[in-house]
Amino acid sequence: MIYHSQSLHSRTHPMNSLPGWIKREDELSFGISGPKLRKLIPLITALKREKGAILFGSAYSNFILGAVQLLTENRIDYRLVLKKAHTSKIVGNLQYLLRMVPPEKILSNAESLPSDYRIIPEGGEVKECLEGAKTLANSICQNETELGITFSKVVIDAGTGLSSIGLILGLSELKRELPVHVFSMKITKKEFFEKLSSYKIRLPVHFHELTHHKSFGAVNRTLLDFIDNFAKKEGIFLDPIYGAKLFYELTNVTQDLLDLNSLVIHSGGALSLSGF
Repeated sequence: MIYHSQSLHSRTHPMNSLPGWIKREDELSFGISGPKLRKLIPLITALKREKGAILFGSAYSNFILGAVQLLTENRIDYRLVLKKAHTSKIVGNLQYLLRMVPPEKILSNAESLPSDYRIIPEGGEVKECLEGAKTLANSICQNETELGITFSKVVIDAGTGLSSIGLILGLSELKRELPVHVFSMKITKKEFFEKLSSYKIRLPVHFHELTHHKSFGAVNRTLLDFIDNFAKKEGIFLDPIYGAKLFYELTNVTQDLLDLNSLVIHSGGALSLSGF
């Protein structure tokens, strides 16, 4: 039986090269990045009552890769409808995905999909995943109790925005008015606040667009060098799609954002480094 998302808790420790603390969501799982694991556990529980699932997303998606692992573990049938890759190279997460997924389960369009399978949109934009994402807030509050400190703000990356919205809602429900800074790797400011507008929140939310490495999925030599340097200074590997871009911005652009009590979420996904 799969464990409950409420039991997920990751440690927090000070950073060497930046002010503040880093929350090691990357350590929750070897193969599934932390926020994705939080989102997936309630979804997998729900899918056990379904005949199967149809997942839409990128061939390089952390969410898709994590979902396939848990679907297989729990013997839930699935089909994948993957976006056309931006490169012909089999790199990053796609390498691992093709090792696990039988070719007949990967479809290029929705024409031959089972009609009685549940549809899971890109990024897991469903209610179960949102509830799972909220558990990050509980873990942060637990870190504060363990460490005997009060965080001044929390910084998190965003793709579709569901994990960051879950964090914001979770903090609001706990009445913990901790400012949240969202750095977008994909979603626009308008899209993000449109999604957030349907919920009642109790804390300040700040949205940041990237000033470097803006193209989602694009990786260059500068970013790879930054990943190497960060590992040398911190002993931590970053993924090139989310974490590296977030920490690059914090290091090179918004140096004045962090203080000694800031908390930065490391979402994981370092497996995707293997293709670079």
